[in-house]
Amino acid sequence: MKKRMLLISITLISLFTAISSYVFADSPGKLSINGYIETNNLLRLKNGNINSNLNTLGLKFEGSTDRYHYFSELAFSYYGKSNFSTNNDNLGELANLQSVTPIELNLKEGYLDLYSFLFPFLDVRVGKQIIVWGTADKVNPTGNICPSDMSNLLDFGNKLGINAFQLNFYMGNASLSTIYIPSFTPSLLPSDFLALSGIATEGTYTVDLPSQKLGITSQTAVKFEIPISTFDLSVSYYYGRYSIPNAYKVEINPTTQDVTSTYMFFPKVQVIGADFSGSLFDLGVWGEAGYFMPEKYNLSTYANGNPILISSDKTVDDPYLRYVLGCDYTFKNGIYINTQFIHGFDAEITKDNLNDYMICRVEKSFFNDKLKISPLTLFITTGDWDNIKNNYGVGYIPEIYYYPVDNIEIDLGCYILGGKGNNMVSNMKDK
Repeated sequence: MKKRMLLISITLISLFTAISSYVFADSPGKLSINGYIETNNLLRLKNGNINSNLNTLGLKFEGSTDRYHYFSELAFSYYGKSNFSTNNDNLGELANLQSVTPIELNLKEGYLDLYSFLFPFLDVRVGKQIIVWGTADKVNPTGNICPSDMSNLLDFGNKLGINAFQLNFYMGNASLSTIYIPSFTPSLLPSDFLALSGIATEGTYTVDLPSQKLGITSQTAVKFEIPISTFDLSVSYYYGRYSIPNAYKVEINPTTQDVTSTYMFFPKVQVIGADFSGSLFDLGVWGEAGYFMPEKYNLSTYANGNPILISSDKTVDDPYLRYVLGCDYTFKNGIYINTQFIHGFDAEITKDNLNDYMICRVEKSFFNDKLKISPLTLFITTGDWDNIKNNYGVGYIPEIYYYPVDNIEIDLGCYILGGKGNNMVSNMKDK
């Protein structure tokens, strides 16, 4: 299969440093403060565009006693560019610090744990929290509780925190987790989401959020976990909504038949999940699957300014299965290999849109772990095995990590992308 590597981008440096932990010894919860500074730069070599110049200061606050634990993380981010309006009369914005050097403040998490709450077998967590279910590496078909942070698709697997109530019941080695999310939170999408998804970008797009009424905007989930021999097993159920919008109504120009307006919403979905992880001899293995049952709805078509329905077509709302199978192994010489097969990605939310992904990563550390080289991170995708030559995506990501002193990491790497047809990697190569 002939591959064309059309996009070359490079991450120049990623710096991580820990701020010295400070402990208030007299505090009842023994408050500790620590954090990190990270700078991430991404340069597109083909045209010289700076795709990312993100600098982040993160602060973490944590404390605990025998009966409770609390944690919060704040992130102050500067994207390395000014934020000016497109108005012709914008000179005055140079006098606004937020326009010249805009800073984004994000409370990533902030929650309280109560141990043995009411009963010795019950722990409770309340507040903003990141909940990731599943055993697979970064792509989790059962991890539907928190919306995805898709602002950087090359760094997939990140999640946004949500306000939730979590009850954890312990029964010997087994446990039961129940989660209630009062209010819906959508995923954070990349700015060019439509183009990356292969969706037509003409016209306007309007997204409707669920009504803020109890039972309409809320979500629930439950999971049972138990270890058996050398394996950890779990089954789960989620009732909520897709965090990525789907179209339910379009308006067209009756003369040209071009779509002028698209209206989107977040369909309800139920997911039955299961996963396992463990070891076979020295081989680590894992698997995860989610059976998605979306709500049924129609896509309605209207002419511009005309309330009379032109057509109402049934959408693709058949149940479908997403799954991941993976394994990893460390050889005696220190070479580490991680490989996964993925059927269905987070942004692929209908049966007909599921693609297959094969991912393999190899890495090796040297000089007492001061240097780590990953000469091979390769992923291949296709949505049509009968026509691979016209529908495929390929990505190659070599990386070098250097740790000059404790808590400092420098990461130099590049993304080489290519492909053909309508798939996420192929659509990404020119972005």
